[in-house]
Amino acid sequence: MASNQQNITGLLLAKREQVKALQDLGFADISESSRASLFAERIRWAAGLLDIRVAADRKRDGKKFYFTVEEWQTIDNAGRSEEFARRGVRIRADGLSFVMSLQYYADKTWGSRSSVSDLASFDGRAGAWSHQDVARFNRAILDYYADKNADGVIGAPAAEAANGYHAYLEDDGVMVNGVAIDDQTSWMLPDVAQAFVIYHNHKAIDTVIAQVWGHAFTLDKTGGAIWTCVQVNGGMAYRVSVFSGGVYYTNKTDKYMVIPISEE
Repeated sequence: MASNQQNITGLLLAKREQVKALQDLGFADISESSRASLFAERIRWAAGLLDIRVAADRKRDGKKFYFTVEEWQTIDNAGRSEEFARRGVRIRADGLSFVMSLQYYADKTWGSRSSVSDLASFDGRAGAWSHQDVARFNRAILDYYADKNADGVIGAPAAEAANGYHAYLEDDGVMVNGVAIDDQTSWMLPDVAQAFVIYHNHKAIDTVIAQVWGHAFTLDKTGGAIWTCVQVNGGMAYRVSVFSGGVYYTNKTDKYMVIPISEE
């Protein structure tokens, strides 16, 4: 029979292996000092949908909050509008966490038919489904196309639309250090992995949106296909249908929908 010390050593080794496995999945916040209850949450998060919450900024100081629908509905109507400005829905699924905006842009081209020099190309799709450095990808697109005017396209309309989005303006009353501000969130085009998360969970996302914002803001208003920040080659980039999950090679000069996302 194993001694208490041997049992403790075995448990510590098992925990260490769990920590490494979770860190390998991208959960850098997990360590051997983390509460065991977090392990089950992270495993559920890695394997599918953890939760969908209302992302809101508190007006008096700009602090970020994430409410379940039930928590949001416990706040009276006057309190919601007086205390918080909503940014969108935060989705935690498949090991990813991001906020999806409630604003969709139609008929946006990705750019002219040339390769973004500082951006990886995924011709043949190898690696395209992996989560990318979305902020860097979007910045590379914006920087590259800043002075481009070709193929009937000026700049990078899809990335510019996402980057220029504000969930609220200073008139909505969000204050930081006593000064009213526009939404300071970094909004971007999603990568393919994030677009897949929207696809896999679009019904659950629409349920939350309908309960909090109303049916007019649900994903069925997007027409289905949205741009990603991932390029195939000089002439094409990836778009994803949030209803079928289809991933397509698409000419950068074609027009599709934009759903801004934020990784904050």
